[in-house]
Amino acid sequence: MDHLRETALAKKVQNRKAGKNIINFHKSFMNMVKKTGRSYEVGLVVDYKLRSRNLLQDVDLAPEMLKRGKLPLLPENIKGKRAYSEHL
Repeated sequence: MDHLRETALAKKVQNRKAGKNIINFHKSFMNMVKKTGRSYEVGLVVDYKLRSRNLLQDVDLAPEMLKRGKLPLLPENIKGKRAYSEHL
C-alpha cells in the first residue's frame, strides 16, 4: 500500500477531500521511518496532527496511553537506518 501511495503521489494523482488525511498520515508515517528507522507513535501523531490541522482530535486518549506505557516518549533508533532510509 505504501508503494502505491508513493506512486500516486509521484504521478500527482488527484485525491478526494476524504483521501487528504490518508495522504497526510502516509507522509507522517514515512517521515518517522526515515528519521528513526521504524514507526515512532508520538512523533507520528504530532507530525500527522500538524499536517491535518486537527490538533485536538483524540487528545483525551493520550494520558491513558502514556500511563499504560503504550506511547514511548523517546524514539528507539535502529542501527543502519541511513542505508534503509535511502531506499524510501
